[in-house]
Amino acid sequence: MLQTTRQGKAATLVVDNDNPEVSRLRNKMKLNKAGRYSLLPGFGGVTDGNSISVNPRSLLDVMYYLSHSVNVPDGNKQNGKVTVTYDAGGREFDWSVLTHELFQVKSSKRPEPSRVAVGTNYRWELVLH
Repeated sequence: MLQTTRQGKAATLVVDNDNPEVSRLRNKMKLNKAGRYSLLPGFGGVTDGNSISVNPRSLLDVMYYLSHSVNVPDGNKQNGKVTVTYDAGGREFDWSVLTHELFQVKSSKRPEPSRVAVGTNYRWELVLH
């Protein structure tokens, strides 16, 4: 669906305009229908109909973001082994609102269907997405 190429020092994003998902995204971003867009460093967003400004994140930033998709056992929350984020109302913050189940790790007492299952300390950590 997406292909990146390098021309000199500028990166170019090449998209398949026949794909309905790409068309929907292109329309939301107010990009022209050229199918080739310059990727420019910046704060993120569309600079004009031909260029997209991107703000790359470090691997550490990505790992921190995805770490909020780990569903830890309640006992680990209660004994302080993990940090819990609360919303303004004092309820545990639901990170899936931000991560949209992009990545999900669940803890279980026995293996379940998953992409990856790792046994640790009498429990299984399951990567679901």
